[in-house]
Amino acid sequence: MNKIRYLTSVFLLAMLAACVHDPGQITEVPSEVSPITIEEARAYFERNGAMALTRSGSDNPFPFIPGTSVPDWSEAAPSSSDRLSSVDVPLQAEYSYRVFRKNRDGEFYSVPASVKLIVVRSAVTGREASYLRVCIPDAEYAAIYDGDIGAMTLNCEDRIDYSGLEYYATLDGRPVAVSRYDAGRYTAGVFLYDRSLTLYERARR
Repeated sequence: MNKIRYLTSVFLLAMLAACVHDPGQITEVPSEVSPITIEEARAYFERNGAMALTRSGSDNPFPFIPGTSVPDWSEAAPSSSDRLSSVDVPLQAEYSYRVFRKNRDGEFYSVPASVKLIVVRSAVTGREASYLRVCIPDAEYAAIYDGDIGAMTLNCEDRIDYSGLEYYATLDGRPVAVSRYDAGRYTAGVFLYDRSLTLYERARR
């Protein structure tokens, strides 16, 4: 049975000061770069990320490190948009997570957090990178959709009716970006390495 870790969404905001390119929002004009395949994503990960992902979560100060993890490449799935292509890979992980959040009445509740490996490629430069993609649903969404929330949509797909947060981190747990969705609509977000914003502005977002 997986170990369960509990975290608060307030802790995520505090980590914004701990700040790579944005895994979900790339702003260059697209050019002719082929979408990344599952085979290419696996080769990139095994060259560059395997050691970081198998590092013990208990030894790391950042949240959402899934401990000793094995990517399940048999369940990997590709997706692409105009600016980015991506492969989402489920993890057979040492830890699972629940996140404490606060509702409008100031009451805390917990929801399951889905952690996936993603390997992305810029459609402009061909540059590749790997991240952890963490889906943290709102209470109402989690109550309606039982099971693996992260499996509902792929990284480069529309979010359909998803309501909640998406948190991106490097494989050693360092935060990269946070996005907010309401009924599938992107409503807010911050890329932690956006130097056009002050550190205070990034944290406020």
